[in-house]
Amino acid sequence: MKIFAFTLVFLLLLVVGKGFVFSTSVVPLTDFFNPGSITVDDRHVYITEFPTIYIYSLQDFKLKKKFGSQGEGPREFNRFALLSIHDGNLVVSDRNKVLYFTKDGDYIKEIKARSIMHWGVRPIGNRFVGKSKFREDKIEFDTANIYDENLEKIKKIFMTKFFIQMEGGGKKCDAIEIRGLQFQVFNDKVFFKRGKHFIIDVYDQSGNFLYTIHHEYEKIKISEPDKQRYHDYFKTVHPWKRFYESLIKKEIYFPDFFPAIQLFIVADKKIYVLTYKKEKEKSEFVILDLKGKLLKRVFLPFNQSDEWFHYSLTKYASHFNPHATFTIKNGKLYQLIENEDKEIWELHISDIN
Repeated sequence: MKIFAFTLVFLLLLVVGKGFVFSTSVVPLTDFFNPGSITVDDRHVYITEFPTIYIYSLQDFKLKKKFGSQGEGPREFNRFALLSIHDGNLVVSDRNKVLYFTKDGDYIKEIKARSIMHWGVRPIGNRFVGKSKFREDKIEFDTANIYDENLEKIKKIFMTKFFIQMEGGGKKCDAIEIRGLQFQVFNDKVFFKRGKHFIIDVYDQSGNFLYTIHHEYEKIKISEPDKQRYHDYFKTVHPWKRFYESLIKKEIYFPDFFPAIQLFIVADKKIYVLTYKKEKEKSEFVILDLKGKLLKRVFLPFNQSDEWFHYSLTKYASHFNPHATFTIKNGKLYQLIENEDKEIWELHISDIN
């Protein structure tokens, strides 16, 4: 039977975690084949498949518009484009410019940088924050920088070690830290995951340090099956597979425990932290307020199959956004999950509250 792209199929999943029952709805979408990211506001769902941006109605999930073209000219963006929402507009950042569109996809303007910005920037207040690389004392870092309204770099404000380092004449590859520097922008503040512990540092739009969030956490030991998953990823997925036998297989190493924070999202005036803890095939989210006060811990039906692992790392391993295929908005978890049997993508929407 033919599957209509915008038919909403409600599936009640009796998913119980810490006393909560979560309902999940599933929406089949057939317009794209290789989505790069998902973004949600109060009226729309935005899905990117470079260079196209798809705009769906959040009410009935019908496709309202698609736009975007690849190139260096006006209204065009290149392969490093990143979508975000700021001050009621869609913002698409490229390697050397930032383009503004209305939420309906109509072009407004663009700002072009004098030099190439390494990775897509995000607006914060009347400025921008973005990533680049930096080397100091033979150590390579991922760094976060503040840029002014003309995309001129003002200062470096945060850095973390790149997951591959030169050591003793060779290279060492930290398998767990492949996602690189993680940060989120919300309410003119930028939130950074720091190190392997449950630490998040907060800065303002000028790059001034504001405060640190710190929590105790349960250490999750890295098992041999976990290690095998990472080996399978590196030896089968582009671009790492060509380096696997010659470099990564010999130089990869694993700490004893997973980091406290796997991924995090700031939305709805809350911080949602995905940990490595699981219960009955559900994943733990630690929910904090913006100052770091613990609100609750919940276990959600979160897709962390091997396919999700490979896909999320392939798309955003050391690029702009470590969580390509999920987001949170208005107390709901939105996930893009590939249905391989039907050869389509599905939007899974779970009620967190």
